[in-house]
Amino acid sequence: MTSPMSSQFSRRRLLQGSLAVGGLGLLGAIAGCGNGSGAGNGTTLHSLLPGDIPQRWSEVRAHVNEALEADRGLRIDPEFISWTNYAEQEMLKFTTGERFDTALEATWLNLQQLLSDNALADMTDLWDSGNYPNLNATIDERMVEYAKYNGRLYTIPLVANFTSPPGFVIRQDLADKYGIGEVNDYETLERFLYDVKQKDPDLIPFGLDNGYVNNTVIPNPVSLFNAQAWEEANKNVQLLGTYFEGDGLSPVPFWEQQDVLDSLDRVRQYYLDGILNEDALTLDMSAVRSLFAQGRYASTTAGADGLTSSTFGPVADNVEGAAIAQVIPFADGLDARMSSTFQAANNMVAPANTETLEQVFEMMDWLSIQENHDRLSYGIEGEDWNAVGEHSYEQISGYAFPAFAMSWRTPLERDLAGMVDTDRAWVAWARDIEHFYPDRLAGFYFDSSSVSSEEAQVGAAFSEYVLPLYAGVKDVQSGLDEARTALENAGYETVVEEYQRQALEFLADS
Repeated sequence: MTSPMSSQFSRRRLLQGSLAVGGLGLLGAIAGCGNGSGAGNGTTLHSLLPGDIPQRWSEVRAHVNEALEADRGLRIDPEFISWTNYAEQEMLKFTTGERFDTALEATWLNLQQLLSDNALADMTDLWDSGNYPNLNATIDERMVEYAKYNGRLYTIPLVANFTSPPGFVIRQDLADKYGIGEVNDYETLERFLYDVKQKDPDLIPFGLDNGYVNNTVIPNPVSLFNAQAWEEANKNVQLLGTYFEGDGLSPVPFWEQQDVLDSLDRVRQYYLDGILNEDALTLDMSAVRSLFAQGRYASTTAGADGLTSSTFGPVADNVEGAAIAQVIPFADGLDARMSSTFQAANNMVAPANTETLEQVFEMMDWLSIQENHDRLSYGIEGEDWNAVGEHSYEQISGYAFPAFAMSWRTPLERDLAGMVDTDRAWVAWARDIEHFYPDRLAGFYFDSSSVSSEEAQVGAAFSEYVLPLYAGVKDVQSGLDEARTALENAGYETVVEEYQRQALEFLADS
């Protein structure tokens, strides 16, 4: 998913509420952060992680800590914060100086604000020291270079796949029933959606959740229902749906981009034809996935993240004969290449005044060894998972750790045994960095501190007036007129002009 204020993909839409927490006085407040328990044996590291406490966490944490303490003299004791509150709570902890050692951070959370406030620890020297060879070896150096801010490294990129374009999971059994077979391009996907509506009218062809509404029409460089973007994935729309065109980065708002206008018309027609669910603006991801599992939807969103089979496969337990397939409808299929900012969707950061950064690097280096990575990511072997061959595993318990927040390492990731073939193929594609080439603004971070008031107002207007258009629930022409007026009154041009100024400076210095 992508935030309207960001050019990055993500799984959760968490910006709501995060912009309300200001950076005023942040540097003074973080002095108390990250004190740890000092260097040496017995240091316990406290990390901020999103989500609920995993099942069997006590057992797995004890298992991890026994080995981690024996090897490096460290222990971990993460704090799990609900997805709904993570963005706001994480920023609040930075602001108030509450003690912690690391946190999950991202451009779709508070990363740009924390960078502009100098609130994050500089990791450059430790990364370059050569003292953490396992960590260095498991994170592609290109991801590290593009993660740098003003030439310095403040984040550890957490990468399983180099990107996960917003794609689809479909009921393959229905596609077979209709005589469609494999769905490999957008035209065939659209045929599938309308065949569902005509031939299985009790099903909703596509279930859209409120987190993915941002990904329906704006190419970055692809989006769900932008057919042109699937033909050639080379257009990275940046801030607020704005495309910065030509050498001068002239801003082109989304209401002047023909491919976006065509996509808005398409989504509106889908809504009117009953292809989309009517409650996309209020239905969250968990609800959509539950309804898919019950057999209520024939398709929904699913990225090439290795989770499609495990997340959506259970529909076969509820619907006799049901089968799924992963669909990423590039015109060039598995030969497709797409532009990328090469900025990881998920990162580990530490407070600027931390006293435990070396210990954090020791922990991250330890987690970059296959056996230790598996301990945290998958649990206790024989109790939570079993190895299947050299690179796969089967899950035998309910343990599910948010590995994307701490232990994702591309060369160490295992595939889930029993993945459907299309899922496995697209995961392999997404893990090959040669399928991606850098966008001209790769490595650019927008410092919005000088326009923070306008940014907050524009973000609110975007949610109120633009997202309904992206979901197809409003008439396109009248909705565009309302959205344009609301955005311009909120300060859209001020924010965009500041972004353009900084981006031009970035290119001039590159």
